[in-house]
Amino acid sequence: MSGTPTAARAALLVLVASVLFGTTGTAQALGPGGLDPLVVGATRVVLAGAVLVALAWARGAFRAAPRVDWRTLVAGAVGVGLYQVGFFTGVRLAGVAVGTVVALGSCPIWAGLVAWVVTRRAPGRMWAVATALAVAGVVTLVLAGAPAGGGDGVLLGCAPALAAGLGYGMYTVAGSRMIAAGQRSDGAMGLMFGAGAVLLVPVLVLRWPGGLESGAGWLTVGYLALVPTVLAYLLFGAGPCACCRLRRSPPSTSPSR
Repeated sequence: MSGTPTAARAALLVLVASVLFGTTGTAQALGPGGLDPLVVGATRVVLAGAVLVALAWARGAFRAAPRVDWRTLVAGAVGVGLYQVGFFTGVRLAGVAVGTVVALGSCPIWAGLVAWVVTRRAPGRMWAVATALAVAGVVTLVLAGAPAGGGDGVLLGCAPALAAGLGYGMYTVAGSRMIAAGQRSDGAMGLMFGAGAVLLVPVLVLRWPGGLESGAGWLTVGYLALVPTVLAYLLFGAGPCACCRLRRSPPSTSPSR
């Protein structure tokens, strides 16, 4: 970034968005007991997907937009769904601290690996160094937290948390490819979350109500859908430089969702 007021504004918006992304696990933990993490994740995507599609449509993101490659869209939608159910399940089993760190800490690692597979271009040396440090930090946290957190639950929760990171890598790379093909960032997010919502409807049908029979449950899911999802993505794409950042930066450097 150039250091101009415009660039500083874009950086501030991305920073605020990242803070909002980070409240996801805490919001679930502070919600009422008995919430099914699969229902929470699915409902979050359905609500957020509907809002993101509506906003993108109202803002003209789909007018004269390039044709979307269905394989890219499906991969992004699967990634969106996998991230949601994996993250909330991991946080539920491993606890907020371990579940969040494992999921978000593995996101850039998975993004780099997925991009490597898709583009056949290996990530740079900086990514390798950062990956090694991230793995060391996550392993240290898990080993330190296992005895106090119940041991088996912490280790068991790492599997869905890592799956969440893989989901992030899938939908981040898919979104980057859609944007590079000429789709606007809000349109790409709307399409992926909208398609992800369709994929997760069966989860709601099979596991409903999953704790959402209470007003407190809906308040939690409403916050998760509107604040660390819809609002965070709008802030991330709002600055004049934010869209350029998505276009020019590799997926492995994007903030975790």
